[in-house]
Amino acid sequence: MSTNLGAYQYVVNGTPDTIATNNDFVNSGHITEDTFWGAPTIGFTQAGTVTFEVVGHESGYRNSFYVAGTAVYFKEYSHGLVNLFATPDDIGTINVAANSVADDWYFSNNLWGGSNITVNQDHMEFGVFFNAVPGLQLGERHFLNSVLLAFDDNGAGPDDDHDDLLVRATFVATVPEPATWLMMIVGFGIIASSARRSQRRTNKLA
Repeated sequence: MSTNLGAYQYVVNGTPDTIATNNDFVNSGHITEDTFWGAPTIGFTQAGTVTFEVVGHESGYRNSFYVAGTAVYFKEYSHGLVNLFATPDDIGTINVAANSVADDWYFSNNLWGGSNITVNQDHMEFGVFFNAVPGLQLGERHFLNSVLLAFDDNGAGPDDDHDDLLVRATFVATVPEPATWLMMIVGFGIIASSARRSQRRTNKLA
């Protein structure tokens, strides 16, 4: 089962599941996405950037999210419900390559003695919320530009609500800036002009 999330082509494989009724942010109306997939893998079909924003957490543990080898890092220390949907906490932006996978994105938690849950591993503690396209079948593609990464620090145990740490990941494709396009067009024009002059000189010598 796969879907592309984003006009910029997130590729997500996972297990469709029901959204937990005890998710605090769903109940408050802040999570508006209508679909939840557990244990997903995430990849990209083209190059771009991904910006991460923490939008909420509700936990009795110290949960973290980070991208290995980058400055993207967040660790929450507060207990109880913290709602940041109105004022998301931007924790950084990374570059992603075309045809790559998010195998260096991690949720971690002191409940497991610091062990990590990798986004692209089969752990039901992690899932994604997104809006499905009505009528689309499993295995077909959705086109959105962001997903809501959701972490359940009970290990898909008794509460299984996936609201303990929520991070929105927004992808933007890499496209040439207007000035870059101009340089490319001018460059091509110079090359073409030079080629014509060279051809004229060759014809004269002949």
